[in-house]
Amino acid sequence: MRDIVAFIAHPRLPAERMGWSRLMVFLLIAVITLDLAIDTGIRFLFDHVDHSMWDMPEPVTFDYDLVGDVLSLLILSPIIEEALFRGWLSGHKASLRFAGWGLLAYGLILVSESHLVADFYLVPVALAICVAGLAFGQWAYTRTRDTQVPAWFASNFHWLVWGSSLAFGALHLVNYDRLDSPLDLLIIAPVALGGLLLAYSRTHFGLRAAVLHHAGYNLVYVLIFNLL
Repeated sequence: MRDIVAFIAHPRLPAERMGWSRLMVFLLIAVITLDLAIDTGIRFLFDHVDHSMWDMPEPVTFDYDLVGDVLSLLILSPIIEEALFRGWLSGHKASLRFAGWGLLAYGLILVSESHLVADFYLVPVALAICVAGLAFGQWAYTRTRDTQVPAWFASNFHWLVWGSSLAFGALHLVNYDRLDSPLDLLIIAPVALGGLLLAYSRTHFGLRAAVLHHAGYNLVYVLIFNLL
C-alpha cells in the first residue's frame, strides 16, 4: 500500500518490473480491489453531496447487452485504452515512437469524422489504417532493440503519468449528458485516480497486467448491470 501511495504522490519508473508469479497475480488483484474501493468511496460521497451546492451531471443511459458489454468493456476498451494511455509508459524508444504514430492515426480518425471532409472521409480512414500498420510493423521490428529510456522521459515521468491519467479521466466525460459548471469536472476524479493505479500496474507488472486490471475492473460493473 505504501508503495502505491508513493507512486500516486510522485510517480517514478521502477528499477525493474516484476515477472509473472503467484505473488505478482496476488498484488495485481490487490491493486484492482483498491481501485474498486476508491471508486466506490468517491461515488458514495458524490451521491450524498448537497445538491444545492453541486448538481451532479447525470450519466448517459445505455441499453445494456451482455454480448456487447463483453466485447466492448472486457476486450476492446481495455486493449485500446491501455495501449493509448499507458502502453508507452515503459519509456522505451520503440514504444514512444509507436505512441507518436498512434496519435497521428487517432488524429486522422478524428478528421474523418469532421463535416469538412464528409464526402472524402474514407481518405483519412485509409491513411489512419496505413499509419497504424506501419507503426505496428516498426514497433515489432525494433521493440527488442530500441529499449533505451530517454533522459527527458525519466525526468518528466511523473508529469507524463499525471497528464495521461487526467486525459484518461477526461475521455470519460462523454459518459455524461451535460457539463454546466466547472465543478462538473470533479466527476472524472475516480477515473483519473483509476488511471494512476492502472499506470502503477503497467509500470510494475507490465502492459498485459494493466489490460487485465482494466478488464477486471470493468467486469465488476458488467456483472452489476447485467446480473443484479
